[in-house]
Amino acid sequence: MPPPLLPPAEESVLVAWSCAAAAGTLASLGDPSSLLPVMPLPLLPLAGGSVGSRKGRERYARDGDESVLSPEPALIWSKMSTGLPIEIFSSMKGHAFSSFCRLDIDIHRNIPHIHVHEKRENHERWHGAEIQIVIEGNWTTYRSKILHYMRQMAVITPYAQFLFKFLSESPDKNMSVRFARRTDIMPPAPLETKYLPSAVDLLLIKRLIAETSKQNLLQFLQHEFVNVGKSHAERLIGEMGPDFTPKMAVKSLTSQQIVRIHQLFRQAKFDDPSGDCLSPAGEYNLRLGIIKELHPDMVATYSGR
Repeated sequence: MPPPLLPPAEESVLVAWSCAAAAGTLASLGDPSSLLPVMPLPLLPLAGGSVGSRKGRERYARDGDESVLSPEPALIWSKMSTGLPIEIFSSMKGHAFSSFCRLDIDIHRNIPHIHVHEKRENHERWHGAEIQIVIEGNWTTYRSKILHYMRQMAVITPYAQFLFKFLSESPDKNMSVRFARRTDIMPPAPLETKYLPSAVDLLLIKRLIAETSKQNLLQFLQHEFVNVGKSHAERLIGEMGPDFTPKMAVKSLTSQQIVRIHQLFRQAKFDDPSGDCLSPAGEYNLRLGIIKELHPDMVATYSGR
């Protein structure tokens, strides 16, 4: 592992974690504070958005389990703590070559800086995708939490193989934990959905306004956000103040007006998303994961609404 750009803080260590999925183009990320499950590589955002929604995939929801869905915390924390580049390996099934990319991320502009992007020979015919990041963290304090979270991920993703390596300045403290794959059966990809108003930040609202095809504010609220019908959108606009009307051009909103919209989104009550967009592990995979990792004397699983 290359050395960090800055010396680690006292009692801190560097942790590298990677994961390879069973098939297709899958990858995963992780860090000591919030490790992430596998996710489709083509949908991987750089520093914003999550799996599950259009335009970056919906966060389900920010006040829910965002750390499970979004690579954002791992990528940003890697950039801030070590500054080391991210490495991505991928290969399609049956191909004699794999793709390797080493890149850095401008977290302010949300754009990649590509250092290396090349084809490599794939004699072993490995297929799938793997993303490797390096972050700095306090292993002494959070070791048990990290391993516990890794095991939880292994339970609900028995189709993925997790390899966790801890590298210390003292070689006798190094450790490696592998969570083996048990099945090649994967759940379907999550469906695309709209954004939950209470889960968006100011920058995202501005981006949605810039990209929307809707002409007025009423149409914008109905089209871009989940669980916002016409009557609900009209009530929201009424609570925004006298400067807002349903028919006002959404592209003409000022910075102060957008801030007001964001404030109202944080204060207002919205129904929870239906959850139909999610892709649960399923009864079969859940049973396999529990047996594989927890070794219970008895196990019973059930899948239903």
